Amino acid sequence: MARNRFKGMDVTKKVFNRQTGREEIPLETIVALREAELSYEEIGKLVGCSKATIANRLKPVLGKIKAVGNYRKARSNLLAVKEMDILGGITPEKIEKTAVKDLAFAFDKVYAAGRLEDNKSTANIATYAHLLREKEQVEDDLREDENELKELEAYYGPVDESEGNEGDAGKVSRETVSESR
Repeated sequence: MARNRFKGMDVTKKVFNRQTGREEIPLETIVALREAELSYEEIGKLVGCSKATIANRLKPVLGKIKAVGNYRKARSNLLAVKEMDILGGITPEKIEKTAVKDLAFAFDKVYAAGRLEDNKSTANIATYAHLLREKEQVEDDLREDENELKELEAYYGPVDESEGNEGDAGKVSRETVSESR
């Protein structure tokens, strides 16, 4: 006996429902067919029952399915509203308490979820933050080197940028400064 198939799914496979004591088409199958925009009548013909049976099976979950669809469409905005709620909860009084770290943690989680929902990577933020820290470290190291060079120039005299001027007693080359460290 050939089974009815829809997009690779066996739509006539039945499961035993303990509540009704009957074998039924799984609700997941009916929902999947409805989400594929088939009418109740088309679903009924595929699974071997009436459109009224399909309507009755979908009635308890149809509102929830629509609510989930609406939630998914508005999810990014709902996460942004939650971010605002969390930020609004940070008051001067709460800042004085240690519990503010919990608000910051919650905000971070909601913010990351919102970025993911908008198809933006949260790893990019971590990478950017890491690069900023490294840039700051390099700038700090450069400032230290410049200060050290100024100290050496004050002690030895100005540094000669050109090569091969070892004959000038009053000037020190960069090589000589590096060797004296």
